[in-house]
Amino acid sequence: MSRIGFIIFLVTVAMLSSCKKDSAPPSVTIAWKAQNKGVDIIKGGNLKDVENRNFNFSALRFYINNISLVGVDDVVTESKSVFLYDLGKNEFDIYYNFPAGKYKAIRFGLGLDPTTNESNPNSFADDHPLSIEQGMYWDMLKYRFLVMEGNFDNSPTGTGTPNQPFALHIGTDAMYRTVEIFKSIEITDGNNELDIPFEVNQILYTTGDTIKLTEHYSNDSNTPEQLVIGNKMMTNFKNALE
Repeated sequence: MSRIGFIIFLVTVAMLSSCKKDSAPPSVTIAWKAQNKGVDIIKGGNLKDVENRNFNFSALRFYINNISLVGVDDVVTESKSVFLYDLGKNEFDIYYNFPAGKYKAIRFGLGLDPTTNESNPNSFADDHPLSIEQGMYWDMLKYRFLVMEGNFDNSPTGTGTPNQPFALHIGTDAMYRTVEIFKSIEITDGNNELDIPFEVNQILYTTGDTIKLTEHYSNDSNTPEQLVIGNKMMTNFKNALE
């Protein structure tokens, strides 16, 4: 090898070594995409339910915890963090503990598992998802797993301005659901993005069994009937995500 060739070889090796050292470790940004009939929604924007009745959201919030990725070799990597989705404010989270590799599924809890649901909300910093300052804790209920608030048009046609408030607050241990989404995921060095879309109408609708806002516009998970509706909503939500 000539002197010039040897120098070029050393420079190339040094550059490759530098690139390898400078590569960022893997991170995964998981974004939750609330949609209405296939279109991403915005807080306060006009929406259509399955009966084409106008409605909107002033609040859409829910808890996600215990996110895991399942490798193609069936090895499961788990993150114990808790995420509070808040429409228009907090719609994604970044995870740093998932190694580079190929995965076949993502698992997570919808709501809070019973142990986490027993947490003392006054023991967390104000900006923590479980803090009392998040407004998701109620002494009688513990944590609300899902909050849906807004207005709908209660006129016969349903095509006017949403004018009737609704407030659906779903909680208690029995409402917790485990979700598993099978999809091919490859994580490489640097930031990776994973979108999880869901249709908001599916939280209230399944074939042959629609939870109508005109009939169930208030729910604080307090009465037997409300618990039945809440269970349906959380199962519907799980299915919408899967």
